[in-house]
Amino acid sequence: MLEQGLRRGHAIIAFTRRPHELAGSQGLAAVIHGDALNLLDVRKAVQGQDAVISAVGSSDIARNLIVAMQPLGCGEPPPACGHPGRLVFRAPYADLARAEGMLR
Repeated sequence: MLEQGLRRGHAIIAFTRRPHELAGSQGLAAVIHGDALNLLDVRKAVQGQDAVISAVGSSDIARNLIVAMQPLGCGEPPPACGHPGRLVFRAPYADLARAEGMLR
């Protein structure tokens, strides 16, 4: 998704716990180091953004995104994608489904 957005000319600011992993990514407007489980970090990252694309890891992260984005007047997110392997990874996918439901 990152490369596709950059190819389309979007100014992208990445938010990550591991900024060193994005060191080779060309074209990013900025890389913000932070923890999505820390609401203050998330608020700083979404402030002033036109859109937020999330690779949500848990319902705790989804909750922080919702709280941080509410004052910005964000609209409806797109429908969630299906996930293969739900039976093998039952607990993580149950939490992911909770997170997607929260964002919806």
